[in-house]
Amino acid sequence: MIKRIILIHLGVLFSLVGFSKNSNKELGVVPQPKHIELTHASKSFVLDQKTVVSYGDGLSNIASYLGDRLSQSTGYSVRQEAKTSRVGIRLEVNRSLSDNDGAYTLVSSKKRVTIIGATPKGVFWGVQTLLQLLPPEVYSKSVVNNVDWKIPSVKIEDAPSFERFRGVHIDISRHFRTKKEILQTLDMMAMHKMNVLHLHFSDDDGWRIESKVYPKLTAVGSQGDRSSKGKGDFHFLTQEDVKEIIAYANARYIEVLPEIDMPGHMHAVVRSYPDLASDKDPRKKKKVIRIDEKGATFCRNILKEMVDLFNQPSEFHLGFDEVNLGAKIYTDEEINAFASQMAKYVKDELNTTPILWDDAFEKGIHNPDYLIQWWRFGLIAWWKTLEMPMDQKLLKLDQPFILSPGNYTYFDMSNTPKDPGARWGGAISVAQIYAWEPLLDLTNYDPSKRSLVKGIICAVWSEKIRNMDTFEERVYPRLAVMSEKCWATDGNTNDKLSWEDYRDHVLSKQLKRYDVIGVNYWSKGAPDKLKQLKSAKKVGKK
Repeated sequence: MIKRIILIHLGVLFSLVGFSKNSNKELGVVPQPKHIELTHASKSFVLDQKTVVSYGDGLSNIASYLGDRLSQSTGYSVRQEAKTSRVGIRLEVNRSLSDNDGAYTLVSSKKRVTIIGATPKGVFWGVQTLLQLLPPEVYSKSVVNNVDWKIPSVKIEDAPSFERFRGVHIDISRHFRTKKEILQTLDMMAMHKMNVLHLHFSDDDGWRIESKVYPKLTAVGSQGDRSSKGKGDFHFLTQEDVKEIIAYANARYIEVLPEIDMPGHMHAVVRSYPDLASDKDPRKKKKVIRIDEKGATFCRNILKEMVDLFNQPSEFHLGFDEVNLGAKIYTDEEINAFASQMAKYVKDELNTTPILWDDAFEKGIHNPDYLIQWWRFGLIAWWKTLEMPMDQKLLKLDQPFILSPGNYTYFDMSNTPKDPGARWGGAISVAQIYAWEPLLDLTNYDPSKRSLVKGIICAVWSEKIRNMDTFEERVYPRLAVMSEKCWATDGNTNDKLSWEDYRDHVLSKQLKRYDVIGVNYWSKGAPDKLKQLKSAKKVGKK
């Protein structure tokens, strides 16, 4: 009898999985929900002038967000009411729904759409799904007439596989991104259910965040960019800009992760305060700061100021990559000692979790209370061959880490070998990202160590990205496919559309939404470029 019951449940599960795939082929939700079922195709919910968004406790901000979005494109005066309603759109929290903060259910019928989240965060992700169930014109910034604003009858159960990090890293040092451009990117991140904006504020080409403690960092160090070689205009975010970005991000359930890279990649600091230059750096253009007490004092002061500005962020990124790139400045032991000193300060004194690039881990930083961001795939290093792949070593030593392997997640790489962009990681097409299995592709992956993998951050380094048009061409539609990896990665490859089905049914619908928004994505105006991509595993350079 027990065996029969198990078989029945398995049959129902497999039926649901298959139906889920086919349903989303028609609906095109990105990232694809865990379970989605079309119910009554002829009984859609129709938005009209009388539609009301009702909401439970603590959800007024999400109701306003949804109401404003719907009103802007439909022209209807979508009201929001803090009371229960049997009609219209209903937003609720039920903390017993799941222990996954991002979990939600969405049920729509002819008279009502109900979104229930395990937390307000889950409700917000459910709202993103609701918007994608509507015609793409819902993303218009102005009223669109003659559109049937219908939401199909569906049942959706969904939750992210990676709860902590579904991130986008933006390098605003080499070439600057304005506050307006960052806010636009946050809207796009919310659409894709991404939850961390990682901002790389400092590098050799410019210091991009105001400091009250060290004002010359912007008065001197923010001048110019990679193209102008330190001349021309000054580019940086004021502290008020940063506060506005944080508030805008938080309203979309996105956290801003600040990064101040140290002690290398600091020519902008040395330009501003020459006495901080390392006397061991033999180059005329010094890029490494001293790591004695004077250098440590500078780092502690700037970290304290930034942690206060970001109102005690969950994590702070300290960099510690490529210190010896181009010249042998410090020994591994010296780098390890300084990294340990700064990480301990951030953890113990600032009560924030430090994140470091995997270079620091290679040199001996192994601590379960820290996070390592893994970027060097295979045995790649600029100055030597690694003893074992970095992901294998992270798993072996039980070190918590974030996935950012350069041969899949570095969006500054060219989309195809024929396109412009960086080359060292090889071209990265959306088809290759779709074929990537973030967990199963780890070297010697052991499922029992799944908890060590905290999520994915895709990186947009800006050496070759001068303007927003190029930025968007590199990011989209890659972000759509990467959101699938962030949201639905669980080590199970059976419940997955073929690349061709995903491209022609799901991604094609997302591109229509991009067209309404006005995004300059790769293959825009040239759909054959996307059609020509074949499903393929990425073969990275070693």
